[in-house]
Amino acid sequence: MASAAPDEATSAETGTPGPLASDAAGAPGEETATTTADATATAAEPGTSDTTDDQVPVTSPSQEQPDTDAVEQDAEAAKGGEATESTESTEPVTPEPAQAPVPDPELERVNAQLAAITAALEPLEQLRSSVAELTRLRSRDSDLIDRLHGDNTRLRAGELATATTPLLHGLIRLHDQMSSIAAGDQHSVAGMLRTQLLQLLEVAAGVTSYEPNQGEPFDPSRHTGAARGATTDPALDNTVGRRIRPGFARADGSVLRVAEVEVLRHAPASSAAPSPSTDQKESQ
Repeated sequence: MASAAPDEATSAETGTPGPLASDAAGAPGEETATTTADATATAAEPGTSDTTDDQVPVTSPSQEQPDTDAVEQDAEAAKGGEATESTESTEPVTPEPAQAPVPDPELERVNAQLAAITAALEPLEQLRSSVAELTRLRSRDSDLIDRLHGDNTRLRAGELATATTPLLHGLIRLHDQMSSIAAGDQHSVAGMLRTQLLQLLEVAAGVTSYEPNQGEPFDPSRHTGAARGATTDPALDNTVGRRIRPGFARADGSVLRVAEVEVLRHAPASSAAPSPSTDQKESQ
């Protein structure tokens, strides 16, 4: 069996198929002769190197043929692995359920207390709303009462003023007559009656007499021009000159009778009419 291996190698280098194992076993003489001839031929070939680097590896026909069965099995296994990976990648991922929070007894107790307080405050809130509504209604009623009282007071005052106006005008005329009789004498009977009449008008009816001052601007709502006078001073134009008869007014300012006055008008000195006092002096 030791000589059979070199023969197979030599046959592979020359391209001649080596002898079968059965032939080598049946003809030992031929194996020896063949081996000697091959060795001589190998030594005689030019350019043959003894180094192992230039030697061509010998491959048997059985080693050159790939194992197709093994390749097919590997391919099927690879396909199966890819299919498994594809199936695993396409499967939906189900998220893990979240863990339920652990209840806190202290927090639950506080929440229960808050709920109880809220429930207790609801009636108080309703009561507060009711009190606010009652306060609003009371304020409205108070305003209504005040307005009605004011209207009633004004109405009664107007009715009283309307009813007493004729009486007051009669008392004012009586005052004028007493003034004429007294002729400025306050100690006479007529003068004393005039003074008492003025006090009665002020105390009982709130009516007072007023007399405008000389040089005061003429006011048609409080004055009436009973006479006209001339003045050379432009600043005194349309002012009160003399007071002829006093006026009377109520406490609220309404005028019962306007005052009778002399109204001054500006006029040049040459055209100024002589005053009654001047004419009287000339006649004397």
